[in-house]
Amino acid sequence: RVHGDFTPTQEMDSKMGVSSESSSFVFNEFQFRLIMLLAPIIYSTSRLYISMCTRFAVMFGTKTEKGAHMFACSCWRLLVNLLFCAWQIRVLIHHDNGILQRFLSWDRTGVPEDSSMFGMFLFEGYPDQEMASEVLLLLCTQIAWYLQDLFPAEQESRSEKMENMFHHITTLILVIACVSANYLRSSCVVLLALDFCNVTLYITKSYYYFTEKKSFPLFILFALSFFLSRLVAFPCIVYSVIFDRPVYIKNCPFYLIGCIFVGGLQPLFVFWFAKIVKMVLSADTKMPKVVNIPESHPRSAMKAD
Repeated sequence: RVHGDFTPTQEMDSKMGVSSESSSFVFNEFQFRLIMLLAPIIYSTSRLYISMCTRFAVMFGTKTEKGAHMFACSCWRLLVNLLFCAWQIRVLIHHDNGILQRFLSWDRTGVPEDSSMFGMFLFEGYPDQEMASEVLLLLCTQIAWYLQDLFPAEQESRSEKMENMFHHITTLILVIACVSANYLRSSCVVLLALDFCNVTLYITKSYYYFTEKKSFPLFILFALSFFLSRLVAFPCIVYSVIFDRPVYIKNCPFYLIGCIFVGGLQPLFVFWFAKIVKMVLSADTKMPKVVNIPESHPRSAMKAD
């Protein structure tokens, strides 16, 4: 059906902040209300899922209720990160306007000499990048996820809670700034880099808490995915934001915020990977029994007594 001069899709795009006349926009009231609605829904769903999964684990797997609870929390986070990764990949493929194909084929046709291919992939076409409501819905959902995850169901030590808080608040500010400045493709790539290794992380944790057996191969898989996503792909993003962005965008809004918070995450990832390498070299691969730590933190997959 057509409502006046708008199709249903155009009407939703208008609410989400998408405009066919202007590609620049700010965080609007509808997006804020959507996030405030999604956050408690995700929180309530997580508690229901964890409760049901805990009962399953007690009946068929784990010996202790605490172990069953940690297994349920790991399964929930595994499910969420799988869904987000699949959604991010779909968005990047469906709304790329041929840019993804050029990037994968390493076609430098039309790419400025001062720009890397990664910069082309992130910023090509700005500010006229396609602004589908699905992309904004994805980003609003992930903002809601990080907001509610500031209050996790798992137990955390004081230092782990601080690391988790720093990671989530930094990511929240970064994504909100990207959405407000219309860096939609960049936002999706950043979130995919952050979520990718979480999948292997929670596969490792779920296996341990259900079987109560450590798995060195799974830990190596997690370490490899962490290295590729956080120490290979993410530094490319940091480089492109700082050096390639001026080639495509002049007088960029939120540029300083983007540089600070994208760059601020990288030292944390290096710190975590140093712990991973130390554990691999010492063959220290025992899981914690009840204490949870932030996503992609090395000790959330393996920890010594």
